[in-house]
Amino acid sequence: MLRQALAAAAAVLFSFGAGAADAVVLVMGSTLASSCSKAAFAGQSDVGALEVCNRSLDEEALVGHDRAATHINRGVVLMRRSRLDAAMRDFQQAVQIEPGLGEGYANRGSVHVAEGRFQEAVVDFDQALSLGLKQPERTYFNRGVAREWLDDAKGAYLDYRKAAQINPAWPDPQEQMVRFTIVRR
Repeated sequence: MLRQALAAAAAVLFSFGAGAADAVVLVMGSTLASSCSKAAFAGQSDVGALEVCNRSLDEEALVGHDRAATHINRGVVLMRRSRLDAAMRDFQQAVQIEPGLGEGYANRGSVHVAEGRFQEAVVDFDQALSLGLKQPERTYFNRGVAREWLDDAKGAYLDYRKAAQINPAWPDPQEQMVRFTIVRR
């Protein structure tokens, strides 16, 4: 039963399409790192996308933000391929290189949810939100998923509501909110 529940949580996180549940980082230019970034943004998870990311990290003299971003982008590709251990290693590496990059924590939190480690996920999502992200609604949504698994219905609802407020055009948070009943006391 727990295995089915965890699979459902992972399906929620990974079912939204490119860039929805995962936080991708843009790398500019005409480098392999830029190609890896574009592949991650486009939702690619094929062997070719992974190879471009691998080659970038192996062959290019990346430092600082670009190296951390490429670890995140490769981690996203790996996460989409259900290679969670390898993805987590990339997100850990990104956080070590650039601790102020919220996307590293957001993606680490997504892996924690997929593995059923919901409290750790909430901690990482909190850190990501405190650092700032390009798409914070995704992290609020994912934190809502984790909170729901922790039986924190109020916290989950508030996170879904915040995600919907940030991006009213994204239907997924609103779809989750309809499952809740608000009781005034």
